[in-house]
Amino acid sequence: MANRGRATPLPSPGGRSTASSDAFELNIEAQMLALLGQNEERKAAKLDKKRDAILKRAHKLKDAYEAECAEAVGTEEARINKRLEEHRQEDARIAAEARKCERQLLALLRQAAGDVGQAGVRVQAERDMVAQKVDTVGVSLLRLADAHNEAVDGALVNMWAGEAAAVKLEERAGEEGNVAA
Repeated sequence: MANRGRATPLPSPGGRSTASSDAFELNIEAQMLALLGQNEERKAAKLDKKRDAILKRAHKLKDAYEAECAEAVGTEEARINKRLEEHRQEDARIAAEARKCERQLLALLRQAAGDVGQAGVRVQAERDMVAQKVDTVGVSLLRLADAHNEAVDGALVNMWAGEAAAVKLEERAGEEGNVAA
């Protein structure tokens, strides 16, 4: 048996000699050290299992978060694509209206062929109106593009935050495993 680094002599059983008593003590001490080593190995194996379980859970959480982020990005992209389609339809409607205005302008020009100056003023007014509508559509498209960029940037920030959280969970799990050891 070990007592602060010194072996405590055991009484010699049955009047054994000192040499056999020392061998007996060494045998007992070796057996105790072997048992202590086995106990430490079992503790280490338990801690390894706990750490592995924590890491597995952290990976599952990370995967779930990544899936949620992907779903959020997909939903946001679908919403943005819907708005883009609405703007495309609005552009088509405005283009059709512009063609209609052009036809009306041609009709006005034919009617007012005698008064070229007056027709020029009307044509300019119609062109200004069409240009204003085109400018309005352009501004709407720019706003939509900005909204799309903000949505994608927000989804990316969330995804990176989730990745950082998963890494912190893994680090914490590793620290808990080290503290428990």
